[in-house]
Amino acid sequence: MWVLLSTMVVCITFLYILFCVDPNSNSVPARIRFFFFNTLPRFLEHYGRKFCGDRIVDSVKRTFNYVFLSKNPIVMIVYILITYGGIMIFLLRGVVNYLPSKDVGIVHIVICCLLMLSSLGSFLSLLSTDPGRIYKKNVKALQKKYPYDDLLFENTECKTCKMPKVARSKHCALCNMCVEKQDHHCVWINGCVGAKNYRYFLWFLISHAIMCIDIAFITAYIYKEIIKVNKLFETQFVNYRTKEVFKATWGIVTQWLIMMFPDLLFVLVLCLAMGVALSFFFIFHLTLVRRNQTTNESNKQSDMLYSFERQITKRKKAIEDLESENAKPQAEKSRESKEDKKNAKEAKGNKESIKEKIKRIESEIVDIEKKIKALDKDFYSKGFKQNLIEILYPNKCSHHILIHLLDLWGFGAVSYTHLRAHETSLHLVCRLLLEKKKKKKK
Repeated sequence: MWVLLSTMVVCITFLYILFCVDPNSNSVPARIRFFFFNTLPRFLEHYGRKFCGDRIVDSVKRTFNYVFLSKNPIVMIVYILITYGGIMIFLLRGVVNYLPSKDVGIVHIVICCLLMLSSLGSFLSLLSTDPGRIYKKNVKALQKKYPYDDLLFENTECKTCKMPKVARSKHCALCNMCVEKQDHHCVWINGCVGAKNYRYFLWFLISHAIMCIDIAFITAYIYKEIIKVNKLFETQFVNYRTKEVFKATWGIVTQWLIMMFPDLLFVLVLCLAMGVALSFFFIFHLTLVRRNQTTNESNKQSDMLYSFERQITKRKKAIEDLESENAKPQAEKSRESKEDKKNAKEAKGNKESIKEKIKRIESEIVDIEKKIKALDKDFYSKGFKQNLIEILYPNKCSHHILIHLLDLWGFGAVSYTHLRAHETSLHLVCRLLLEKKKKKKK
């Protein structure tokens, strides 16, 4: 039992380090992440080539790259088999035979089934919804919608798509397209999570987290019911090798349950581990919602802050070196060779230039510090409520093409403030036409 619990803790810790830890921080989890994802793979590759040969290592790398770093449905098929296979085991082996009971009634079973349907609905919705693909037709309207901040995003061209790169977008190499407000490429759905389907991704996380935790608790009650029905604590257990008879203890009963119902134990451990991990992942995404940021933007911000900090340390070191050169004692200068003395004479003439260099480097440090302060702010956030509305109702925020067309058709400067909550494109057109008619009458 302790082995299973420790395995579950390791799985939860691994998933937390993988998804929720900033790789550029100096914390212990970040160092563990660096070890597992940088140091350990290099170590295994190095000694793998020594002992197993290049062919085996290269074939393993190709397989890994194909499964996890290319667009294919393998991980999605594994998810379907594990998730819905586990649900079938839970229903056929547990619920049908041992429920309802005093602890778990029919209402609880119905709620659990509704959670299963909700998780299936979120998966299908996420799978079938366009993440927000950027075309040449809508790129200009999206550029108006997402202004460039000249920090994280600058006005550049996407080298692959050969069109302007919209701010807050990212080109997905696996999907081979630019995605509006791209969060990440999700292997579980074999596609991207972007502006249009992010709400379904949040639904996917919370529905699966609650479903997993609920199934784990019901499975624990099923085990309790198995103990009660079979009267395990009232029976005696016999060792078939030694013929020794034992009284029932928690350890013996647990071993018997593991041997007789290993499939239910698999469901229990998997659901508990995934439920806790997905809950942490959902909380992490809620923090991103609060800042109105995507995972891509958060990683980019972290990388830029790390590079800025490194630039500052390099420049401070350069200033120290210049100051030490400037304040070098005369006794040391006399011991130098002729060539060094010539250089020293030149250096005397360049004392003013050294001071100028120090001033220039100091001004560069000030500029970098200003950028760091600007990056530390949540400059995309409009308040948690407004951020959540933008995610839950992307159609309200996705009228960019319509607004651009209305502007061309002579409706004047139509901005996003004209849009009302839950308003569809048809409602917007009808309302603006009526407003235009009223103005003409006046």
